[in-house]
Amino acid sequence: MGKPSLSFIIPFRDDDGTRTAVKEWIVARWTHHFPDAEMIIQSDDGGMPFSKTLAINSGFARTTGDVVGILDCDVWIEPEHTREAVNLIGRGKAPWVRPASKVYRLNAEATARLIAQDPLVPFPPRQRSDFESIRKVWGLLHLFPREAFEAIGGYDPRFRGWGGEDWAAIDAMDTLWGHHVMLPHGLYHLHHPRLSNEAGESVWVGQTTRNVDLRRRYSAARDDPEAMRELVMEGHRQQPGGERD
Repeated sequence: MGKPSLSFIIPFRDDDGTRTAVKEWIVARWTHHFPDAEMIIQSDDGGMPFSKTLAINSGFARTTGDVVGILDCDVWIEPEHTREAVNLIGRGKAPWVRPASKVYRLNAEATARLIAQDPLVPFPPRQRSDFESIRKVWGLLHLFPREAFEAIGGYDPRFRGWGGEDWAAIDAMDTLWGHHVMLPHGLYHLHHPRLSNEAGESVWVGQTTRNVDLRRRYSAARDDPEAMRELVMEGHRQQPGGERD
């Protein structure tokens, strides 16, 4: 593969009006730094809660890039780290790549200051007071050759709401395509409002525990290609539509 072409899929639906400003700022920034990349912003089927998996699958059908990135609408990583990941894939040095191992989650005040500026400003230095947490990365940005997505048949449409879908895709792609390479970089996750669930925990709009059992099945099938292939096929046979407003 020569210099690979790049497509980003940004699954997005703003159910409560709190996500659009950050999304527009982030998309403008990514578009500036990757002007030749496809930037596909894709919603789902309108069911409740939001289905990131259906949005990703629909978005993938619109891509043409050799390398595809699943990018959350509120995430930034320095361009050279993304290019490093794409280059590894293009040279056949990695089956697919998670380009960061740590996420710096900005608080509301730091996010508001940031998006009040031009999207092209240099990202501010990391200051602990700007972050509500610093954690290991679970999803947020994955980069892979399009054949890897085809190998797993896309994301499992049984996942609805936020929770479990990224880890299931990691297990499926590692098992059916090849184990990913994780790079030792950090990425930024801009703030968006949260709610309190019945247990008093802080959760995002649409975050749910409904996916826990399915997520565990993917974990159990990891590194067992036959079991993983059957689990993936099962999901795509069922194709649930979700509840409608």
